[in-house]
Amino acid sequence: MDASNSVEMHAYHDIYEQAERVELADAAVYSLEDTLTVLTRAPLGWFYRGYAAFESGRMVGEGLIVGTTADNLRTARLWAWVPPRERGRGVGRCVAEFLLGECRLLDRDILHSTAKYPFERRDDHPYRRFAERHGFNLANTQVERRLALPLSDRLLTSLATQAQDKHCGYQLHTLVGPIPLEHAQGYCDVNNRLALEAPGGGLHVEQSRRTPQILADQDDEIREQGRTRVTTLALDAAGTVVALTCSIVTSASEPHVDQWSTIVRADHRGHRLGLAIKVAQIRAIQQQFPSKRFITTTNAETNAHMVAVNEALGFEPFALEGEFQRILITGEA
Repeated sequence: MDASNSVEMHAYHDIYEQAERVELADAAVYSLEDTLTVLTRAPLGWFYRGYAAFESGRMVGEGLIVGTTADNLRTARLWAWVPPRERGRGVGRCVAEFLLGECRLLDRDILHSTAKYPFERRDDHPYRRFAERHGFNLANTQVERRLALPLSDRLLTSLATQAQDKHCGYQLHTLVGPIPLEHAQGYCDVNNRLALEAPGGGLHVEQSRRTPQILADQDDEIREQGRTRVTTLALDAAGTVVALTCSIVTSASEPHVDQWSTIVRADHRGHRLGLAIKVAQIRAIQQQFPSKRFITTTNAETNAHMVAVNEALGFEPFALEGEFQRILITGEA
């Protein structure tokens, strides 16, 4: 696909949005600005490759492959999208088979994909059946939850008070915008553990190896997309980052905030830092971005501790997100 062609890029984003919302009408999606940015820049530590299927000059389907170049070098994440009007004609199959071939050319043989669907269709939804027909197995099940904004100050104060006695000696530091250099290495050190420490079911993952340079480039990308990072860090007595929660406030055209990560370093757990940093972050989001209507987050069904924190804040289940995996066999296309 020609990412410099504005007509194609608008069509690409339109198909993505239609496909994501055919089952869940109010699904949170990436904006056109998000799509344009990731497909037209050369990010540090990542690659994004967009593909489109055409019939008689008309775009009828598309795909995306994403991977990191700093870690997990055998892994790629891929998605195929087909708009409702083009389904049932084999377009999705053609796109999926093409993406598998591209992953082989990229020397990526651990393939991950995700799909969201209603709770009542967890065992037989067409998205799950499609993945399984193409050799993917369900490796983990996450639940997307949503928190309606604004939260009452009374609730936030109550939760902060509950946590406060447990985390004496720690300092909470909330940042609106890029991560400053003095905290960048600490942020990376903690966040790099997330892939291993968050419950991942049967997914094959390695520890991330993000650097302050990759983090700074990501902040450039976020700014170019018209989005804003909101982060709360917990620092110990020595000023070391020991916990963090990070959300991305979407551009003005979207109503939501994407929760990216929350993690407490293993040797600092048991102090209710997870709850404390999330309360502080939500306060900042509400104060700085009062027009946002909800926060989205996903957690593995088995992540009981994080689910309990989110439920205490008022997050409610919205949809299932299946995480699928396929390991390519040598010589297989």
